[in-house]
Amino acid sequence: MYDKANLVRIGWDEYAKRNFGHRDLSEEIEYLSKFEKLLGRNSHILDAGCGTGQPVISYFLNKNHNVTGVDISKNQLEIARRIYPSTLFLEGNILEILKNNQKYDGIVCLHSIENIQREYHKNLLDLFHNSLNDGGKLLLSHPMGAKDQVVSFVENIQMYISHFDPDTFLSIIGSTKFKPLYQASNEKRNYYILSKGVGVQEKQNTGFKHQIIFSR
Repeated sequence: MYDKANLVRIGWDEYAKRNFGHRDLSEEIEYLSKFEKLLGRNSHILDAGCGTGQPVISYFLNKNHNVTGVDISKNQLEIARRIYPSTLFLEGNILEILKNNQKYDGIVCLHSIENIQREYHKNLLDLFHNSLNDGGKLLLSHPMGAKDQVVSFVENIQMYISHFDPDTFLSIIGSTKFKPLYQASNEKRNYYILSKGVGVQEKQNTGFKHQIIFSR
């Protein structure tokens, strides 16, 4: 049986060696913008599964926020530390790192949850909730479909992908303590903004067109 976390680490290490570090932000700028508008000034944000930090960390640093990056890949973080020498990066499994009781105003987890065994997704969401200050926000993406297998990634890099179907994942979100604020989707992913309690910004008109409500 594969050591799944180790397979993910090896895959992203190899990905970094082949200089595939930068991700296109164009499809997600809308969600990052909505999320950022809900934050206070100079917020502390955790980028969970940050890779090289591009482009998410750049986006928030340019908005004058403080960002901490977490990734399992040593090679990805070596690149990130060269690009952002003043930013704190933590190497390791996010399920373990989040047990350090550090609190954040916001957490971003884009293109990352699917690299964690899906049986732990509820645990991950609970750890995210615990790691947020009251009123803190989580921006999360989740793939369409369902999968739990090793796949051939870019240039035949082996990568472990694991996620439930969207309806099952929505029920998992509904079982947490998060308050849902926003949901949107494209052909590949669903995007969610979730809140720990009610923050000051939520009392204002956010302009969100897609509100979501869960039955408990």
